[in-house]
Amino acid sequence: MNTYPANSTTRASGADLAKLYAIVLGVILTVLGILGFIPAIAPNGYLFTILAVDPVHNFFHLATGLAGLGVALAVVGLYRESTRVSSASSMAS
Repeated sequence: MNTYPANSTTRASGADLAKLYAIVLGVILTVLGILGFIPAIAPNGYLFTILAVDPVHNFFHLATGLAGLGVALAVVGLYRESTRVSSASSMAS
């Protein structure tokens, strides 16, 4: 998580927005994939009477949602590792 001084004016970087997008879309797709398997919520094969669902679509939503969350978390880990390495190398010089 980024920490900024209270009086600074900052903008979200492209990487922050991409991470946020991956997390939000990943959560939405994962939830839709899970809800599609619940017969009471998806009667007659329609989720919320709008979205047609079947087991193939449910697995697809689950897989892509979890992949999006995995990518977002991997990017966070890579960012932390790169900043740790860069700060260590700047301290050595």
